[in-house]
Amino acid sequence: MAPTSKYARIEIERRFLLPPDVDELITTELPRRVIIDNYIIGTNLRLREMDNEGEKVYKLTKKTNLSPGREELTTIYLSREEYQSLSVLPAMVVSKVRFILTSDDNTIGIDTYGNEEDELSLAEVEFETEEQMNAFVLPMPYEVEVTGKEEFSGFALANRFGWQNRQFQ
Repeated sequence: MAPTSKYARIEIERRFLLPPDVDELITTELPRRVIIDNYIIGTNLRLREMDNEGEKVYKLTKKTNLSPGREELTTIYLSREEYQSLSVLPAMVVSKVRFILTSDDNTIGIDTYGNEEDELSLAEVEFETEEQMNAFVLPMPYEVEVTGKEEFSGFALANRFGWQNRQFQ
């Protein structure tokens, strides 16, 4: 299925809930990104600030779920000033740390949410084709695949691990 807009792309991915001992997989040598996501209330929009080892990137993304593992994404890169202007919109905000692993030809992002009392880690892998997605075997232990499960969507995780921005206080 082609995107419904010429400005969108289809994202094909699988997501896996990792066991609590995932810390053994994460080393200081792995590339690391700190991400702050603002899930704008009442929309399918996500405002993101990503610190990629000292370089900040700002994006506004619209995600539309097509089927489990398939989403249509439209992304606009923003200036810092544009990001700050949009960050006042009512949103659920969550911070996560993403570690990047490589296995064979696959890039695996390990996102960690929460704190020592309530922590969750997910592995996320993107693919070029559905055939690649269907053939993929995660090269590490995991508890369960959560691809397409609403309770592991970004907005649901922001509700669990995040906070309401100042517009709600």
